[in-house]
Amino acid sequence: MRVALISLIVALCSVCGVGAFQGTGDGKDARAFVADDHYRLKSASDVRVSPDGSTAAFVERFVDAERRNRSHIWLVKLADGSLRRLTAEEADDSSPR
Repeated sequence: MRVALISLIVALCSVCGVGAFQGTGDGKDARAFVADDHYRLKSASDVRVSPDGSTAAFVERFVDAERRNRSHIWLVKLADGSLRRLTAEEADDSSPR
């Protein structure tokens, strides 16, 4: 189960773009967070693990190019972290229950 949870965390981070504003750590390529960066952020919420523990569904929330709040539901296989979006491009979905 520990490996499954680590896979879920890695998958969520990859979808949500964690690290998008991090540099190499030496401070040379670091920059301040600016207002437009807000529109590049994504978040994951409402995580639901399947009864057998093999997959988890979650909601990805973000702001699109037209600055509209959007959301999609994703499915992640916990064994290998592979992702599949479950909702259509134009749809806004908010609950994987």
